[in-house]
Amino acid sequence: MSNPSNIYAEKIYSEQPTAMWSLDDTADYISFIDSESKRSVHTWEIENGSGSVGSSENEPFPNSVISSLNGQINKTYIKAVSPDFAKFTDFDQDLKVFSIGGYVYSPSTYLSSVEIGFEYYDSTSGTTENVSKIFNINIGKKWLNVSDTFVIPRQDVYFRPFIKISYIPGGTLEDYRFLINGLTVGQWNEEFSSKSLGVTKIKVPSNVRGLAGSDAIAAPSYGLQNAPGYYLVNNNTNSISDKCLLHIICL
Repeated sequence: MSNPSNIYAEKIYSEQPTAMWSLDDTADYISFIDSESKRSVHTWEIENGSGSVGSSENEPFPNSVISSLNGQINKTYIKAVSPDFAKFTDFDQDLKVFSIGGYVYSPSTYLSSVEIGFEYYDSTSGTTENVSKIFNINIGKKWLNVSDTFVIPRQDVYFRPFIKISYIPGGTLEDYRFLINGLTVGQWNEEFSSKSLGVTKIKVPSNVRGLAGSDAIAAPSYGLQNAPGYYLVNNNTNSISDKCLLHIICL
């Protein structure tokens, strides 16, 4: 299958090279969410309500799942906690931080705040720790991006992202059906995550001698050839602009 048009690449391609890579692929950051099932907040452990697949006509990421968190009239918040997500040691420790974010939609102004963060079992103290950021918001009928950056705890344990939505009593059930779309978890991705879900890394195939098994992002060849190249990944960071190793390897 051919790739999207690129005028500069088309000019070079007219010279009939054996193979060519335009290097205009999306490679802004490595996402720690490698499947839509991990973005399905409605399947997480839910406190004070229920979860279901949601729907919207103007969600920020149309190709990503929409989750509905359905609050209860006699409560003041609903909280969704992910299963074990990843270990802190899976992050690039040199970067020191990671971020969690996503879009939230409230059908009414009964919304009072959105809290995002993570919890983990502290192997030193023997307690469950919660780290989060609260956004005081009472805007309705608008997709709102909430995101924050957190210091990586020095623990070799799993963490669980969570979203907690607080609301004002007095509404109907319909007022408490909050939508979630475009959940992101990554490192040094703050400038991209409101517009991109990132990319997932793969392993360089065994027939690429010397680099087989290395973490990489696939780079399709330009035109009709099936000759992919690969951007090599430095741990979990990758950006075309300023913070990645950008190597291309031909098969």
